[in-house]
Amino acid sequence: APTDYRLFRSLANHLNGKRFDNQDSLAKFIGDFFDNKTLDFYRDGILSLPNRWRRVVDNGGTYYY
Repeated sequence: APTDYRLFRSLANHLNGKRFDNQDSLAKFIGDFFDNKTLDFYRDGILSLPNRWRRVVDNGGTYYY
């Protein structure tokens, strides 16, 4: 989904090259990642949705990111 792409692309980039010894350290890392995102990050992602959806509609339903 277009809403997921921005968020999870950012998370994937942040995880790049990282290794975790256990599930607890991974959970902390991910929690910290989301907690440290600014309100602007989330706001800009949400506000970009109408334009993203329009692109999908204009492209006949093809996912566009």
